[in-house]
Amino acid sequence: MSSAEPPPSGMRRDEVVVTSIARIAHEIRNALFGVAATLDAFDERFQGTASRDPYVRVIREELDRVSSLMRSFLALGDSRRTMPTSMSEVLEATQSSCRAEAEAADVALTFDIEPGLPPLGFDRKLLTRAFGEATLDAIQVSPRGARVQVRVHRSEEAEGSFAICDVTDEGPRLADADDDAMAQPFFTRRRGGGATLAATRRIIAGCGGTVEVGNRVGGGCLVRLRIPL
Repeated sequence: MSSAEPPPSGMRRDEVVVTSIARIAHEIRNALFGVAATLDAFDERFQGTASRDPYVRVIREELDRVSSLMRSFLALGDSRRTMPTSMSEVLEATQSSCRAEAEAADVALTFDIEPGLPPLGFDRKLLTRAFGEATLDAIQVSPRGARVQVRVHRSEEAEGSFAICDVTDEGPRLADADDDAMAQPFFTRRRGGGATLAATRRIIAGCGGTVEVGNRVGGGCLVRLRIPL
């Protein structure tokens, strides 16, 4: 692992933390690539040996899980402006990435977007990750047969125009302590861990927006992403 570079002067403590996390995650991801390549070579060399198949399968599943966590942590320190992208593209990509998880959990997943929203000047992959983390978090805390809704509309405010994305679920309500803890880099409501809403907060903050989390009238939770247009 390479030695860590000193943080730039003037960085807040939370910025130092997430930057350090992203650097560590980058190094771990490189090591995971090596492990995965070695496992592929092992699998090809000893294919047909039924007794080792269950072990290889478990190793691959764990590699996939850790790789997913690393992608989440990398997103904590990576938000930047790029070519304009449409909100519909972001929602389509989010729906595609979350569909299998929703079906496996027996959770209905619906998306609704106000027509005519202007293009966003932010990276589509990063926005998709931000939306996806919030959506997956909602899916995993929802009971079977529940519904997760993702709704996007435009809001004209004193500070300017914003795209408002509301992700609602029918899972357990938040305690006050949970609401505060969600700002921390390692907090998640999701089974199996992940950067989840901390990654979402970091990405949206990098876009000049905000993320609010609270309990929803009638039960469940609401995660509101507010992104400048």
